[in-house]
Amino acid sequence: MNILVFDMPWVLHAAWKVIKSLLPAPATKKIKFVSGGSALDEFVDQENRLVAWGGRDTWEYVWEPPVQIVAADIAESTDLMKVTPESLIEFTRQSPDYLEANISIENISSDRIAYKIKTTSPEIFFVKPHTGFIQPNQTQTVRISVPGREKFKNEKFQIISTRSLHELNPSDGFTSGDRIQQIRLNCKPASVVSTYLENSTEPSLQSLAESISRLDGQLNECLGILEQQKILNLTLLGLNLFIVYIFCNSLLIKC
Repeated sequence: MNILVFDMPWVLHAAWKVIKSLLPAPATKKIKFVSGGSALDEFVDQENRLVAWGGRDTWEYVWEPPVQIVAADIAESTDLMKVTPESLIEFTRQSPDYLEANISIENISSDRIAYKIKTTSPEIFFVKPHTGFIQPNQTQTVRISVPGREKFKNEKFQIISTRSLHELNPSDGFTSGDRIQQIRLNCKPASVVSTYLENSTEPSLQSLAESISRLDGQLNECLGILEQQKILNLTLLGLNLFIVYIFCNSLLIKC
C-alpha cells in the first residue's frame, strides 16, 4: 500500500525534507508524489478518480453533523461495584520511608463501568490508576502509596463508579447524567503508622536498594512516555502539513 501526495505545493518541499529525515527508509518508499492528472494513471483509474483530478467520479464531500449516542436505560439498582476493604484503608510498610495500600474494585454489574478515585489530600497520596474502565465480573487493583514520614490523619477516599457503555474516556461517563455509586473509605491514623515505622530495625542499606529500584522503575516509565511523546509530535507535525497541503490544493483548484 502506498500513500499518494497529489500536486504538493512547492512551499512544502522544504518541510518534507525535514520529515523525510525522521522517517525510516521503508516508510519513505511508500510515499509517492504525483502531479497532473495523467500521473495518477499508474495508481488510480479514471473511474475511481475525482473529476477535479481528471477522472469521472463525481463524489463531493458534504459535512454531516455528528450523531450523539445516547446511553441505554440503566436498571433501578445502583450497585455497580464492590470495594475491598469496605471502610478502612490500612497502610503497610514497604520500607522505612515508604507506605503502601491496595484497593480492589470489582464490577458486579452486567455492563462495563467507569470509576475514579478522589481523596481529601491529593498532595500526599499517589493513586495508580486513579481512573479507568472495568469489564463485567472483572476486578481492578488500585495501589495507593505515600512517603513513610508523611503525617496524615482523618484523610478520606471517595470511589465513584457509573455505567459506561460507549465512552472512550472514563471521565466522560460521569457527565452523561447516569446514576452513580459512591463509596467512602477512611485511613488508619498516622500515629499508628508512625509508631510502626519508628520501631522498625530494617537495615538502611536494604532501604536504599529498594529506593533505587523504585527510582529505576520510574525512570523507565518516564523514558517510555518521552518516546511516545516523540512519536505523537511527529504524527501531529505530519497531520498539520497534510492539512496545509489540502488547503493549498483547494485554493489551486478554485484558481
